[in-house]
Amino acid sequence: SALKLLKKEVREQVLYLRRTIDRDEMKELSASIQLLLIESEFFKKANVVFVYINTPKEISTKEIIKTGKIQHKEILVPTITGKGMMKPCVISKDTKFETNRFGILEPGQKTFYEGDIDLAVVPALAVDKRGYRIGYGGGYYDRFFAQKKGVLKIALCLEQFFFQDNEFAVRGYDIGVDGVITEKRLVLFTK
Repeated sequence: SALKLLKKEVREQVLYLRRTIDRDEMKELSASIQLLLIESEFFKKANVVFVYINTPKEISTKEIIKTGKIQHKEILVPTITGKGMMKPCVISKDTKFETNRFGILEPGQKTFYEGDIDLAVVPALAVDKRGYRIGYGGGYYDRFFAQKKGVLKIALCLEQFFFQDNEFAVRGYDIGVDGVITEKRLVLFTK
């Protein structure tokens, strides 16, 4: 079999390369990626959307959240509830945010959501040709999706970090995404 890339090495490489992208360029790339998602059929059809709140270095989700609210979708964001554990929280226009210990914004008043989720928008440092993603290594999303079987999972990733010809070395508990959106395209994976 082809040589599988080690996630730890790819993560380090991507984090290093990501620092070279300036804020204006990241803004443009984020705008293109968000537009592709917002115009997708699955976003239009989704009533309940779980979406990460980006840090300054990540692909922005601001427009996704804003558009979702305008379209009267239920918007959920991740909140950390314990080591490696997170839960979806409902947000509204009145939600006040606070910064958690990872420097990520989450709702101050938490209203947890227990129902079904139609679409999950997931951050990714990198994605391989099968839809396995590399995050920061905490396993939060793998644990979360292990409990949420039917949700459509779409990763946002820069084109240069979409390893479309490679496979990452994965473990049994790694859960792949169903699709990836880069600034250039939307790719759905056949499982």
